[in-house]
Amino acid sequence: ATADNAAIVTSALTARENVTYVVGTRAQFDPVTNMTVGAEGAYQFGDQATTTVSVVPADREAWMFDIFGEYRWSDHAYKPYIGAEWFYATGDETTATGAATGSFEGWNGLFRSPTYGVIHDYLETYYQTALLGDGNTTSNLSTFFISGGFAPMEDLKIDGKFYWFWSDEDIYSTTSGSVQNVGTDRGTELDVNVTYDYTEDVTFTLG
Repeated sequence: ATADNAAIVTSALTARENVTYVVGTRAQFDPVTNMTVGAEGAYQFGDQATTTVSVVPADREAWMFDIFGEYRWSDHAYKPYIGAEWFYATGDETTATGAATGSFEGWNGLFRSPTYGVIHDYLETYYQTALLGDGNTTSNLSTFFISGGFAPMEDLKIDGKFYWFWSDEDIYSTTSGSVQNVGTDRGTELDVNVTYDYTEDVTFTLG
């Protein structure tokens, strides 16, 4: 291999070492009329790729849980509803000097859906934060939100969600040039949407 393609060869070898297997289960039912509750869980295993081919990949051991519930007043003219949900994805423990040794416990977010927060869900994916070293929201995250909505008119619906976000493991940032532990608090977000069904095929939403 020449110097020009050595990096490509190394990248290809490393990519083959990054393996993620996922097993999971989900249950959902209506314990009473107009009420839905459910839970979902998943476990990831495999190998977490390293930056050096000669280094043995870390064993991947990550978890995800999602618990949710919703109650609907279907007989009411405005059809109001309330709901709550808790989503949890494990993060990999780090220290002020870098990643901790042992297995890699950060959840590998393989898919973008569902969305937890119109803004927060895309941090470090489309929207860059001010913290150097801050990961995206597909891993190392706990999210709890309450939701509610109603339909004041047949073709008009108003709904909202209020989120609390925090990390599973502390975030270490080097924004100021030195390593700082910024803790686990990620903040809150309020999303409100007004949706108007103009026709069966055309919908307008203001968020």
